[in-house]
Amino acid sequence: MLKHSLTLRISFFFSLAIIIVLTGIAFLINNAIEDHFVEQDKLVLEDKISTLKELYNETAEDNLFSIIDSMQRHAGLVILIKNEMQTLYSSEGVNFVQSNLGLKINIQNKQATTWEDGGNHYLSVNFILEKSGEFNRMLIGTLAININHHQQFLGVFNNILIKFTIFAGVVSALLGWLITRQGLLPLIRLSEQASIISMKDLSRRMPTKQLPIEIQSLSYTLNNMLERLEVAIERLSNFSSDIAHELRSPVNNLMTQTQVCLSKNRTSKEYVDILASNSEEYERLSRMITDMLFLAKSDNHHLMLTKKELKIEQEVQDLFDFYEALAEDKNITLVISGSAKIIADQLMLRRAFSNILSNAIRHSYENSKIHVSIFDLPNSISIDFENQGNTIDKKDLIHLFERFYRVDKSRTHGKHEGVGLGLAITRSIIDAHNATLSVCSENKLTTFSIKFIKDKLILK
Repeated sequence: MLKHSLTLRISFFFSLAIIIVLTGIAFLINNAIEDHFVEQDKLVLEDKISTLKELYNETAEDNLFSIIDSMQRHAGLVILIKNEMQTLYSSEGVNFVQSNLGLKINIQNKQATTWEDGGNHYLSVNFILEKSGEFNRMLIGTLAININHHQQFLGVFNNILIKFTIFAGVVSALLGWLITRQGLLPLIRLSEQASIISMKDLSRRMPTKQLPIEIQSLSYTLNNMLERLEVAIERLSNFSSDIAHELRSPVNNLMTQTQVCLSKNRTSKEYVDILASNSEEYERLSRMITDMLFLAKSDNHHLMLTKKELKIEQEVQDLFDFYEALAEDKNITLVISGSAKIIADQLMLRRAFSNILSNAIRHSYENSKIHVSIFDLPNSISIDFENQGNTIDKKDLIHLFERFYRVDKSRTHGKHEGVGLGLAITRSIIDAHNATLSVCSENKLTTFSIKFIKDKLILK
């Protein structure tokens, strides 16, 4: 559950962080209080030891022990005094064995030590009593104070800290869950909105108002993706409809002619005419399938280019020679100006130029002129195909390079009509050469412009 829930993950780590911080604070507070108690008790012990040293210099040992009895009854102190041979004084009911461990070290370092005897806890300091004026008259002592009340306080205080830490952790977990869930509500709404979007309705969009900046950018990204997806689905739907329409006509023609042919006996000449007509439909189907395969390769970036240096004016002139007869039928003059060299795939570039030129001849006025202008600029090479004909409506211009799109919506096919794939293939070829293809049409002049950037013309 924790693995798959972002709310629980954030709540868990938030609570864990709070518990770690509180545990650290509790540890520091406990150590600070404990150190404070030790310093207080140590000051009391040092003060009493200083008093003992003064009394030892001023009074006899018997009087010193009487004063010690009185002092320990009132202050809760216990004491041990001995010389090198024997113990001279020891508080009743206290075993000083634990306190004497490391006696020499403690005396040298003047450190306080804690030890336990019979359930009582003591803080002790070892000291030396010396009497001035007497040779080798030195006593060793241990003065300790009962610290049970401090230990009890620390125990109760630690229990409170532990309970508070656990309580704070639980409260932090609940608050963390509420805060996280509240913070993720925009993301939940985004998810709910996304769940109702389907292929049948791609017009819906993600909400973009009243969203945090991070999620708002995600919403904009999703909306852009949905727009691209909607356009792609629409194009795919139109493509499927168009291809079905285009394939239906030749197939129907073939079926009709074949059925009519089989309806009664025919002469050899009639069979030959029908087969010739069928052959034309087969050629048209073959061209359509070939063009579609070419576009599929282009979409998947599988076009293999064989580049070499070409003279653009020579390529255009060769096409003029090929289309000369078609142009003469409409008394169209073919003109070329300018020159430039380019690195490109000859067959594909010639195919792109041929598609544009044949399209220009088909839609040009009779007794008009088609002018191909080549511009060799410092950073680019431009080729413009200009012809005189009916102005193309702006609403058609934006769709002109789409597959199966034709300005003539009747989709009737003349002798030289294509299926609406020529300009789509041309754009794919130009895109494969890292160039741009554009068209403008106004005042009965239509111009197709191809622009190559010289920095991108690499021979490889």
